[in-house]
Amino acid sequence: MKKYLIYLSLIIHSSLAISQNHEKEFISFNHVEKQAKDQYIVYVCTGNYAYAYHNRSNCPGLNNCQGQTISTYESSATSYYNRVPCCICWSNVSERCHNDNQGAGYGGDGDAYLYMALAIVATGAIIISNDFYIYPTYSVYDKVLNDNAQYNEYSSGWCFGLRKTFRNSALEYGASYLEAEERSLTTGKIPNRWGGHLNFIHHIFYNQTAPWLKFYLGGTVNYIDNTKSTGLFETGYGGIGGVNFRVFDRLKFDIRYEWTTLTSQAQAGIIFKYQKKYFWQ
Repeated sequence: MKKYLIYLSLIIHSSLAISQNHEKEFISFNHVEKQAKDQYIVYVCTGNYAYAYHNRSNCPGLNNCQGQTISTYESSATSYYNRVPCCICWSNVSERCHNDNQGAGYGGDGDAYLYMALAIVATGAIIISNDFYIYPTYSVYDKVLNDNAQYNEYSSGWCFGLRKTFRNSALEYGASYLEAEERSLTTGKIPNRWGGHLNFIHHIFYNQTAPWLKFYLGGTVNYIDNTKSTGLFETGYGGIGGVNFRVFDRLKFDIRYEWTTLTSQAQAGIIFKYQKKYFWQ
């Protein structure tokens, strides 16, 4: 009987010990799990002039990153990478925030100088130009993937700008805003994109056509900001051809086709002459 009591006490003692160890492991696991859940994932730039961590990967503060953007825990961002909150994507951080690469376009005097320069250029262009134009545009962009596979991206939107006219030619400078729909099974829709263009056109057959009808050919350079889809700023070169006819004294209807190393575009719109003579003439 005494022997059985000894065995029973040993079994009870072992069960209690196992239970306590399991409870400690469970508490420890819960503690680690809670710690992991309390950690906030942030994004940091590993390049030069990077001082901040960001709460989302598409924060504008990361646009000037000169290295790779990586994700990490907020505690690691502060202790290991020595970063502070980004002033753009975090709120209620008062004086503790900082912006990455400020001199490249975020905060400080850099923005003020940039806006001032743009205002001066725009004012000068308006003063020396004669026409304003706007075209609904259908564009095909030849896109090459990382595996060298190529397919077409179809876009529609608007091209607009100013023209400096000469006797039988014109210099055009403007911008485009297009909404693109990728014909791809994997990516579908991509973000909208901005672009710029510079065209020089020359009238042809002007001695054989009526004064209200103008045919023309010319060259074009276009620029596309594709950083949201391909990560690139791209420039294309090509030609342009079209025809316009006068609707009334200051208004023309214009149809044109443009082909460059980047895009093929069909456009149809209006050209309005807002200035026949300069104000100082």
